[in-house]
Amino acid sequence: MSNLNDIKKELRSFSAYLDNWGKNVKNANILNTLSVLNSGEQIQYSLERAKPLIFQNIDIERHVIPKGIDKLCPKNERDFKVELTINLAQLIKPEDAEDPILNLGVSIKVEGDYIDKDDYESVICCWHLDKGNIDESLYNHPIYHMNFGGDLMSDKLTEEKNPKYFGGLLLLPSPRVMHPPMDIILACDFIIKNFYEKSKHIEMTTLPGYVDLINKSKNRYVKPYAYALASAWEKSLEKGNLKHSSLFIH
Repeated sequence: MSNLNDIKKELRSFSAYLDNWGKNVKNANILNTLSVLNSGEQIQYSLERAKPLIFQNIDIERHVIPKGIDKLCPKNERDFKVELTINLAQLIKPEDAEDPILNLGVSIKVEGDYIDKDDYESVICCWHLDKGNIDESLYNHPIYHMNFGGDLMSDKLTEEKNPKYFGGLLLLPSPRVMHPPMDIILACDFIIKNFYEKSKHIEMTTLPGYVDLINKSKNRYVKPYAYALASAWEKSLEKGNLKHSSLFIH
């Protein structure tokens, strides 16, 4: 069972961890003030594009393209950030190990400016995690799926009015890759552990209180996913509203 007050309390606690994490999160307090609403049989919250959660001072790893982008200018002249937006609606009282999520959209936008010689250059990269409606889809894809690109990147192309903005990059929606669902806490943890070196976050992400918050979200959202995924081999794990066949498409 997902208690509205429990979710609010967890978001406030997680906000405190982010707020204490140096200057790596620009507006951590947004989680503390997030409107988590009880609407009928649902709990809902959202971070919209106009006011995303912003992670800054991200680490640019050595395999990035354009090559050597991390060495093109001093760090204080480089402005890279990750913006997180999310829309989530879930059941208040799901059955044991039943998937509580009704609607989910998680968008992660990586954007930055850097100096190449004497010119400023802009780059962008986006990922999106959805709970899709597989009955209405023209293609087979997992009900929970992550894909590269999406509206945030196509909107950028439209804004620039330059068909060559992305060079030789092909923005193709497929494949949609199977991925466990993420609430806002798991999405933040995903960003922290993928866009910062271990040495920068490990002191925070190994704290018992932080780990406890992650485990609560995993138990609420990932456990039903894991049960459904394993149910193809263990029928007792079938819980009714999430099927192996809707998760694993090949």
